[in-house]
Amino acid sequence: MNNNWFRRLLLSYLPIFFIVTTILFFIFFQVFNEQNRREALKANEFLASQVTQYLDNSLRSIDFKVLREILTNSNLKNYFSVSGSEDVYAGIQAIKVIDELKIEYPLIDSVYLVRHSDNTVFSNGKAVPVNEFPDAAFIADSRARDEQKWVGARSYKAFPSQAAEQVITIVRNVGNGRGLVVTNVELNTLQKSIMQMYDPEFTFVNIYNRSGGSLWHGSPPDGEVHASKPASSGEVFSEFTSSYSGWKVQTGLNNGKIIKFTLQFYNIWFIFAAAVVLIGVVWVVYVTRRNYKPIQQIVTLIQTVSSQKPSALNYGKENEFRFIHTTLERMIDQTKQYQEEHEENLILQKKVFFQELLEGTRDYTGHELSAEISKFKLPELGAPLGCNGSRNGSIRCICG
Repeated sequence: MNNNWFRRLLLSYLPIFFIVTTILFFIFFQVFNEQNRREALKANEFLASQVTQYLDNSLRSIDFKVLREILTNSNLKNYFSVSGSEDVYAGIQAIKVIDELKIEYPLIDSVYLVRHSDNTVFSNGKAVPVNEFPDAAFIADSRARDEQKWVGARSYKAFPSQAAEQVITIVRNVGNGRGLVVTNVELNTLQKSIMQMYDPEFTFVNIYNRSGGSLWHGSPPDGEVHASKPASSGEVFSEFTSSYSGWKVQTGLNNGKIIKFTLQFYNIWFIFAAAVVLIGVVWVVYVTRRNYKPIQQIVTLIQTVSSQKPSALNYGKENEFRFIHTTLERMIDQTKQYQEEHEENLILQKKVFFQELLEGTRDYTGHELSAEISKFKLPELGAPLGCNGSRNGSIRCICG
């Protein structure tokens, strides 16, 4: 037997199993991906709001502190009002104010004072003419600009020999047009403080000024024409606009890192799913074989009984149930044939019995006679035969 029905059972179960598991896997991964996407959106929205809040609080605190010093600090007021021999002492007092600002707010990279009365810039404890200061172009632009907001990113250096660094700047006018207080925050320091809020391997944060230039990519300052807008590191999931600075904060997932992470996580689930499918296939085969075993036993028994008849085996090569069906048909035919032969033999035996009774050619005991009468389903005799002879003298009975 070639286990044909076993293969049929297996082929009827496995497609359903694979279809159902495939649909379940598809639904699971779709739900899983959608859930991950929603969680990523929530996480990025929270991150963007936190970055915006941190950025606003930090820059607003620096701005308000500078403004407070301009309005209330007598040493700072004295610097913009004195001249001549008193200028040295006023400069020393101004240095103390600047140092205190930098100590209180570590984000501040540099502060310099512009005095319009003599067109000098006081930076790093030294006063120089405005036209000799490396940041003279920005000072001229700031004097012509009415709004006083944070601008950047821009390149700044305090000395001609110094390497330029990227900063954002807030410019505050001193009362009555006496001068400017210029405060610079280094972008590298600001970026490092913000990067502590997230993992740069999986998440990115981009900040754009009001002109659309990126603070992290050395874009031109606000108001200047920029050639191109830096591309994001990946898909943007959340975006907030600061009500204070007007800058835009975008957060999202890094394509390369997140895909790598997703693939690693997907591989784990795929291996697990493949193991489950393999276990399911083994289980289906086991259950099918167990359900097939009674049929196999019946077929084996029939084969054993029919081993003397090779012609019966030929029917089983196509299908087990056809083999069993054919065998049962043959058995029914044989049973009918045996029944007919038995009935014919019974008639002949009955004739022989009657002939023996009539001719008296065989001696029956009482028990034998009763057995023969019961065998042929004949009516019982009216009276038992005695031991001295028969009823009509022709039947002999031997006493038991």
